[in-house]
Amino acid sequence: VEGTQTGLVEHLFKAAASYHWDNGFQLGGTYRWNSGLNLNQTGAVTFDRHIPLRVSQPFEFAGFTNQRWVDPTAIGTLDHPSWGVLDLRAAYLWELGNRYTLDIFVDVFNVLDQQDETRLQDVVGGADGFDFQEGITFVDPRRFFLGARLRF
Repeated sequence: VEGTQTGLVEHLFKAAASYHWDNGFQLGGTYRWNSGLNLNQTGAVTFDRHIPLRVSQPFEFAGFTNQRWVDPTAIGTLDHPSWGVLDLRAAYLWELGNRYTLDIFVDVFNVLDQQDETRLQDVVGGADGFDFQEGITFVDPRRFFLGARLRF
């Protein structure tokens, strides 16, 4: 079987930056973008495995007639939508004498709250309660994490 490898992500972009001020403040962030998975169009679901679609009409090849050949148009032809996530962090480091440092920070994950699809249903007839090309997994929603850490 020839075609684009299943699970391929053709393009990735990742960027990170941070800045530390002399007064103890810190700001940082990351952005990651993904062009989306490339999957097969599948048919049968057997033992939790998705099988690529087979040809609908039998044909002869090398003296054999069989309809169990994999349909070449099903291999690597399902493109998922692209998605990106921006995460930010703000922190303050407070020196408590010569021995202790108190870190107070807030992390904001998925700042733009874009809950894009990261995986689509690839079974043509649908399965597990999802229709064909309906979103199965998504980017987690915006979340905040507030914390403190004492270093010694």
